This record gives sequence, structure tokens and C-alpha cells, in this order.
Amino acid sequence: MWRRVQSRNEIIGAGWIVRAVVVCLFVGGSCAGYLWQKSQVHQLGQAIRGLEYDLEQLEKGNAVLRQRYSVLASPRELDQRVEQFGLDLRSPAPEQILRIRDSGGRSDVSTVQSLGYSPGRLSRRY
Repeated sequence: MWRRVQSRNEIIGAGWIVRAVVVCLFVGGSCAGYLWQKSQVHQLGQAIRGLEYDLEQLEKGNAVLRQRYSVLASPRELDQRVEQFGLDLRSPAPEQILRIRDSGGRSDVSTVQSLGYSPGRLSRRY
């Protein structure tokens, strides 16, 4: 009888040890997975912060470039550059302006009709 009870206790003891090991492995694996995910979230946060900083720097650079463009594209600045390089450019006369009208499948080209129109005025003066 003693052998019978002793063999049952050994089987039950071995089952509890196996269960305890399985539970410990599950808890340990869960902890390791949690720590790995936490490190991944931290790395992604660092990457996002870096990209946001780069975006902010690019937006500042774009604002500076927009401001420089608006200065360079102003009529006064363009007139100064034309005079500086001696390009002899002026606004077109009304008879030099061509209007293109799209009517259906064909387009019509017409000139602005004014009293002083002459074809010679369209050519460049030297």
C-alpha cells in the first residue's frame, strides 16, 4: 500500500512541476514580449521626433524661400533688374496683345482692335 501512495505522489508532483514550469515560461515570455514592444515603441517615438524636427526645419526653409521669391518677383525688383542688365523691356502695347478664344473644337486668334494698329509695331525696335 505504501508503494501505491508513494507512486501517486510522485506522479502528481511531476505534473505540478511541469505546470509550474509552463506557467513560468508563459509569464517570462510575456514579460520579454512586453519589454521588446516597449523598446520598439520608444525607437518609433525617437524616429517620429526626428522626422517632425526635419519637417519643421523644411517648413522654416520654405518660408524663407517664399519670402525671397516674393521680393525677387515684385515689379519694382524686376524693373531694377531689367535696367541693371539693359534688357530694354517694356509693357506691350494694346495692339500687340493676342487673345485666344476656344469655341468648341477650334480656337480663334484675334488681336485687340485699337486705332493705332500697324504690323510694324509688333517687330522689335533696336
